[in-house]
Amino acid sequence: MAHELSDWKAPDCTLSVRREDFSTRESFSQEINQVEGEGGALNAGYGEMEAAIRIACSLTEAGLKVNRDFRFKTSRGGQIVFDFNNRSSKAIAERALGPVCLPVGSLPRKP
Repeated sequence: MAHELSDWKAPDCTLSVRREDFSTRESFSQEINQVEGEGGALNAGYGEMEAAIRIACSLTEAGLKVNRDFRFKTSRGGQIVFDFNNRSSKAIAERALGPVCLPVGSLPRKP
């Protein structure tokens, strides 16, 4: 069952950060296009992936554990979003990430 449908996460325990605060990489790789002659979906999301990894590393350095305390939720509109299992875990993440955390509800809605 998808964790969005389970009782794993606590209500209102989502945190968003700007991708640009953790990665300046392009979303696709020109090197892969040149070497492999390929693009599209298999050559996308590098900046988002790098940002999510760096954020997750920061959270684990703060003592949180992936799939126990937090999970990557989504990336859209230049934001990386994580869910937390309780308010305490979210508070630890907010302290660890500091001022790069975005206000709740700032994630752009899909058109």
